[in-house]
Amino acid sequence: MPEVNLLAAFSVLFTGSTITELEDFSKLMNLKMIGPVTFYEIQRTYIFPVIEDLFTAQRQQILAKLFLEHNPEPHEAENDKPVVPKLAHLSGDGRYVQRNLSQSF
Repeated sequence: MPEVNLLAAFSVLFTGSTITELEDFSKLMNLKMIGPVTFYEIQRTYIFPVIEDLFTAQRQQILAKLFLEHNPEPHEAENDKPVVPKLAHLSGDGRYVQRNLSQSF
């Protein structure tokens, strides 16, 4: 796969743009660019797995930090009752939001 195809697909996601806007710009500038089929293929095959791996790793780090902050290690001599962990309530993940990440005036 040409490197420019991967970069174009990543740039669409990172700028909050859409493949349609990239196509319109490419036609305006008379450039040959990837089409929607290629874009979605690259997105499914290369981009989403990377985003998923990074998201999972960062989420695990955050949850571990939150768990340790809310559940300090009990002292051994303090009591014999088991400690019930407190849980943080998180909502939404926002992994695949493409629209409205950047504003154009």
